[in-house]
Amino acid sequence: MIDMKPWHVIVAVIALGLFIFIICKVNESSSKSTSTYSSDEQTLEYQLAVINAGYRIPYSDPSISEFRKLLDSIQRKCRNERRAIGDMTVFAYNKLKEKGTRITLLEVMEKLDYSIPNEAIGANLDYAEIVAAFLVLMRIK
Repeated sequence: MIDMKPWHVIVAVIALGLFIFIICKVNESSSKSTSTYSSDEQTLEYQLAVINAGYRIPYSDPSISEFRKLLDSIQRKCRNERRAIGDMTVFAYNKLKEKGTRITLLEVMEKLDYSIPNEAIGANLDYAEIVAAFLVLMRIK
C-alpha cells in the first residue's frame, strides 16, 4: 500500500488542478486569431520577446533568438507544439506576476528549460506537467 501523507495529496491535487487549468487556457488562447499582424510579428519568438520587453521591439532584438533557442530546446524534450509551449510559459509568467514575483518571461522559460535535463531529449515529456510542478514549487496556487 502507498503511504501518502496529507500534504502529498494536497500537492498532487493542486498540480492536477493547475494541469487542467493550463490545458484549458492553452486551448482557449490557441483559438484566437492574430491576422492583423505582419508575418514577422506573428512568429512565436517575436511575440514572446515583446511580452518579455513589455513593448514593441525591433526584429533584430537579441531576445528573439534567445526565445527561439529555448523553444527548440524544450520542443526536443517535450511532445508539445511550439505554440502550446509558448502559451504555457506565458501562463506561468502571468501567474508569477499575479503573486508579485519579480521575474521576466525569458527567465521563466530559462528556468523551465533548465528543469528538464538534456537526457530527456526524445523522452516525449508533457510540458504542462513541468509547468504545473514548477508553479507548485514556486508556491503558486
